[in-house]
This record gives sequence, structure tokens and C-alpha cells, in this order.
Amino acid sequence: MSHDPKDGAGSRTAVEWFTLMRGPHDDDERRAFEQWLSEPQNTQAYESVVATWDQSMFVARTDMGRDRNLDRARSKRTPLMLVAASIAVLALVPGGLLLVRHNWPWSIALLESQAIDIVADQAQQRVVRLADGSRLTLDRGASVRDLSSAAERRLVLIRGRARFDVAHDTRRPFVVDARKGRIIAHGTLFDVSVEDRTIRVALLRGVVEVRRRDERGLSTDRPRFLRPGEQIIVGADRVAEPSPADAQMLGWPDTMISFDDVPLSRAIEIFNQSSTRKIELAGAGVAGRPLSGAFHRGDPEGFAQAVAVSLDLIVDHETRGIIVLRARESTRI
Repeated sequence: MSHDPKDGAGSRTAVEWFTLMRGPHDDDERRAFEQWLSEPQNTQAYESVVATWDQSMFVARTDMGRDRNLDRARSKRTPLMLVAASIAVLALVPGGLLLVRHNWPWSIALLESQAIDIVADQAQQRVVRLADGSRLTLDRGASVRDLSSAAERRLVLIRGRARFDVAHDTRRPFVVDARKGRIIAHGTLFDVSVEDRTIRVALLRGVVEVRRRDERGLSTDRPRFLRPGEQIIVGADRVAEPSPADAQMLGWPDTMISFDDVPLSRAIEIFNQSSTRKIELAGAGVAGRPLSGAFHRGDPEGFAQAVAVSLDLIVDHETRGIIVLRARESTRI
């Protein structure tokens, strides 16, 4: 059933879905939500709820938000009722500047958080156990900023690639921002990688919600929900539809990488995702040659030499630090 987003019943339904989808839910509930969301009126109502929540969290991190922090006594009302009450209050105040903190799971808590930068060395991956018990794996050279507070767990992937093994905590949502993308997860295992102009999100376990966000950090567009084994690309102006994830790409935390008759161009693309030195191809007919074998992810020189021997190529070290694999018949310019 759909509702007019201006109607009270429609707004309450949107709030109910907002609360449910940010807590534990099963596949049937997710499918029911997606069916409900397919109605334009419901999409508008849901987007209004999301925008109000995002705006409250955005203002909460400003000096004004901290100055307006109002402690309230513990409430006996349910989290859903408090979500609805907080969103209703914010909607009635011009500019949404009245922010109230409640002692409940989805509180709009205005507690100042200290930013913590987590950086992996260029030579090796790094594994970090976060304060909430979640496990963070950073690829070589990756950087993550932890902006978590009492209200939410929020991390920003600044560069590179990271895997998030999220500890279950219904009291605090787990959010990852990367460029124009926002990922919301619960008890989930997923990868996020910052690429040239996009980010890539791949899900290994659980369910994640993926959105595009604007310059202020507020969510835009309709949410996309990934299933295990799916990936999605978030660009500057659009979010692609989910597609099957590449199994080779999901194996990046492993020390070794294996290929079985994979086209050389694709094998190098996958290897470069975790390599401190990039490898390129030159010469006609090289890209499609099949590559098989197991290689160490942290040894680009060894990988290039092994590939050259296997496929009868030449290894060329360029001054810009890139390793080039050339066909023997290719003439260097």
C-alpha cells in the first residue's frame, strides 16, 4: 500500500521502514521494503526521513550543534517512537536546528568525537580491531579516518581499499563514507575501494545499503541494497545497478593471488589493485594472452618477471616507477 508523503500515516510508515532497515532484518523484510519503496510517493516519504536524519547528524558535528546539546532524562518510550518524535520535532523547527539527545539506540547524540587516522604502510596490509569490536583490513597504502561517536560508528575511506567486518550493535549504526558514496551496514562483511573517479562496494556477507551523497554529506538518490556476491559502482553523478562481484577481486586480503587462464590484461588489472607499483602492457596481441599460476601480491617485480618468462615478454622499468611488460616484437618509442 502506498501513501501520500504529506499524510501522517505515510510518514509513519516511512519512519518504520527507516528504523527497520537500520537494524537486523531478513530477506523477506528487505524484499517487502523494496516493493514498498518502488512507489514514487513512498520513495518521497522515505527520502524525507533520510534527509532529516542526515541533516541532524551533519549539524550535530558543527560547533552550533555541540552548543545546543540538551541532556534529557532516560525515556521509557520505544526506539521507533523516539525516531518518529525526533524527526517530527526537526521537521517543525526552521532549519532543523533544534537537536535533542535521548538515551536510546538511534539517538541524535551531540557528543564530540575525535578523528583518528588509520593508515597502512605502502609495503604491507594492516589489520585493526576497532573499539566496537569490528575488524578493519586496509590494503597497502590505504587510509581511513575514524569519526565514530556515541551516536554512530562512522569511518571515511580516504584512499585505497579496505574490508569492513562489522560487529553487530543495534545501538549505533555503522556508516562508511567514500567520495560521493555512503554505505550503511549491520553485522556485515564488505569491501570499499576508492578508484579513479568512482568507488566500488562489494558485499561478502549480510546486507548493505548504498547511497550517493552531496557536498554536505547528505544522502541523495534512492538506496540500493546489495546481496552477498554483488558489487556496485558509485560515481559523481549516479549509482549503478548491482552486478556480480569478481571473485578474484574479493580475494585481495590473501597473501597469494591465483589465476587460471585469465586474460593478461584482466590479471594485471586485478594485481594492480593491491600493488605498490603499477604494471602496464605494451605491444599488440599481449592483452589477451591467458595467464595461469599463483603469485605473491606484495611482489610486483617478481610477478612481472614470472609473467615475462611464462608468456615470453620483456620487462621494462620506466623512470616514472611503472613496470611495463612488452611483447618482444614491439618497438619501444
